[in-house]
Amino acid sequence: MSKNGRREIPLFSHPIIETHCHLDYLKEQGISEILALSRAKGVAQVITVSVSPENMGTVLDTAKKYPGVYCSQGIHPHEAKNADEETFKQLAINAREEEVVAIGEIGLDFYYDKSPRKKQREVFERQLSLACDLNLPVIVHSREADRESSEILFSYASKLKRGGVIHSFTAGEDFARKALDLGFYLGFNGII
Repeated sequence: MSKNGRREIPLFSHPIIETHCHLDYLKEQGISEILALSRAKGVAQVITVSVSPENMGTVLDTAKKYPGVYCSQGIHPHEAKNADEETFKQLAINAREEEVVAIGEIGLDFYYDKSPRKKQREVFERQLSLACDLNLPVIVHSREADRESSEILFSYASKLKRGGVIHSFTAGEDFARKALDLGFYLGFNGII
């Protein structure tokens, strides 16, 4: 009851799930502290997202260590140039762990072009194929690559039974409709 005698309505009637964060990027506060603050605000579960060969193990270890924390495994398009056969082997092994709930952050980024576009496409498609094989959703990063991303996603759509999210959506209506038609969610942030 509130001070005026009325029943207080909770801000959220369902638990909040943070579906995309990078706990391994924390510098000023530790993971335990951030998770405690998050839980105090109603965040029940967290998915910490992998972006490189170097942090796949880190996010998996974090998910194993902290209750209510899960992770993804994936190679961001900026890091595609660093993906080799050993990377894909480790990715496939890690992705079978129970704490792993998605393949990501994967996709295409033609805005920064930090990896060659051909390599980005190859790495994206290999990770989509793994997601299909393991029946996992995907976390897709697509920037200035609407046509190519939608074509690749469409070619995997029938095998991507659990869809995924287009993270940090900055594309146009056409790509949005295609993604929604494929069963994807759209994530928005300050970039838009």
